[in-house]
Amino acid sequence: MNDNRLLYPIKLMATVLDVSRLGYYAWIVRKPSARDTADAVLGVLIRKVHKESRKTYGPRRIKTELAEQGHVVGRDRIARVQKRQRKVEV
Repeated sequence: MNDNRLLYPIKLMATVLDVSRLGYYAWIVRKPSARDTADAVLGVLIRKVHKESRKTYGPRRIKTELAEQGHVVGRDRIARVQKRQRKVEV
């Protein structure tokens, strides 16, 4: 809805998507969750390790490298954060 708010009225999109307008407006002002904040920090670490590996490391090697640096994180979470970063970059 947020991406299309300039094209269509919020009321119309809420009706079509069967969601409440109040929920949308509450979402707009909501602070990022602790997980989103932690994922943002993790994303910076992942990009650094990935860049230092000349963009050859995948989630398994990144996990190992982060563990050596003292950051314990799961491979699936690394993959999820990387996937989300790719969506943002495109």
